[in-house]
Amino acid sequence: MADLQDIGDLEGYVRATGVMLFFLSKNYFTSRNCLREVKATIDEQLPLVLVHEQQVEKGGGPLEMMRTECREEMRPYIFDERAPITWHRISHYQNLTLKLIATEMLRHGPKYNDDSLHNSSSQLTRFIATAHRQRNSSMREELTPSERMSRKLSLVEWLGVQAAKAPAMQEQEAAAAVKVQAIHRGNSTRQMPLEALIPRNELSLVLPGEVNIANLALPRPLVLWCSTGNPGAAAMAHELNDALAGDGDAIQVVERRPDVRVLEAQGKSVAMLLYLNKDTWAAQPGKLERDVRATYSFAHGLGAGLVRMASNMRELRRMGSSLDERGAGAVSADKIRIVLVHEADPAKGGCEFGTFFGTTPQGLIDEGIYKDIAIALHTPPHRAVSLALVAQALGATEDAAIKDAGRLWRARLQHSQHSRVTCECATPRVSRHGPSLTVSGLT
Repeated sequence: MADLQDIGDLEGYVRATGVMLFFLSKNYFTSRNCLREVKATIDEQLPLVLVHEQQVEKGGGPLEMMRTECREEMRPYIFDERAPITWHRISHYQNLTLKLIATEMLRHGPKYNDDSLHNSSSQLTRFIATAHRQRNSSMREELTPSERMSRKLSLVEWLGVQAAKAPAMQEQEAAAAVKVQAIHRGNSTRQMPLEALIPRNELSLVLPGEVNIANLALPRPLVLWCSTGNPGAAAMAHELNDALAGDGDAIQVVERRPDVRVLEAQGKSVAMLLYLNKDTWAAQPGKLERDVRATYSFAHGLGAGLVRMASNMRELRRMGSSLDERGAGAVSADKIRIVLVHEADPAKGGCEFGTFFGTTPQGLIDEGIYKDIAIALHTPPHRAVSLALVAQALGATEDAAIKDAGRLWRARLQHSQHSRVTCECATPRVSRHGPSLTVSGLT
């Protein structure tokens, strides 16, 4: 409560609140004042949004620990059938967190409150049922006093609920009341479903600058090298491919080092995916290290000398030198970019990034394998943001997705036109075995 001025009247502030948000951190449920607001929330049966601090260094911890700290009698109301929103501090992930919080807060507000809509709809449904019973029982027979009173009370009760609602909701449900009147007058004998009587307000927020994997596509086919010594890399590549916009064949996953020059000549791009989890340098460290070095993406051993030589040669060329650069150019042409992704989902072997400084071959660390920041792969719903960032790192753009959508639309249009022409070539033919169809122009 941002406007809390008197902690002594904490329960009063809770009663005046429309929606409560609990920020779950370590010892939240052992704080005396926090317990007061929790108890007041339960007593008032207020809508509740949970936000979970997961970082230990920020005072957080595992969600199960928070649940254990909570009093047993309070757990069902707080945790049952609720999905806590994980708090993130990194730009795009935090944007999604804030969007999720805003969505949940609005969903419990007067316009999008499913509970109030349901209660009002229940009153309306009872009124409809009364109207239907009158019409279907004896059509134009006179209602008994009790039936008239039942119908009147149903309508009065529903109108009383409406009077307390926001104007926008009143207008929406007034349209439903017109349908009720039509039913009562006999213009329709069909029992309308509740969804037809009171359309559900869908809530979808859009945040400027947010990334959406469904709106991204690769501008050209990508050959993605996933080493057989890197368990989980291929599965992650397929997960990314399935999430991208388009027809799902933008990424070709290979297990061996691809020929960069040949693929570039074919209009394809090449990259290596290095998937980091607790098993990355434990399964086949020798194999993975050899494959990583084979990318020539960073300086090491003989490659370091060649890269330095290439840099010096480029400088000399800018000064008008005529030195032969064919050797340095060969190294540059064969270079494969590495995109690092860090699994943060414990169910998929996620671990702290610091773990890799104790498991990665020291030579690779010294030569700068982690000089580029690895993209974190979080649990859903933030995993969609992770996939979008990985896609962008591999070259995916929104413009490419728009172009892909245009190509797909044109292809479908051509297919539709072809199908229509084909159908026009079909002529019916009747034989003694019954009607059949002769189609010309088909092979």
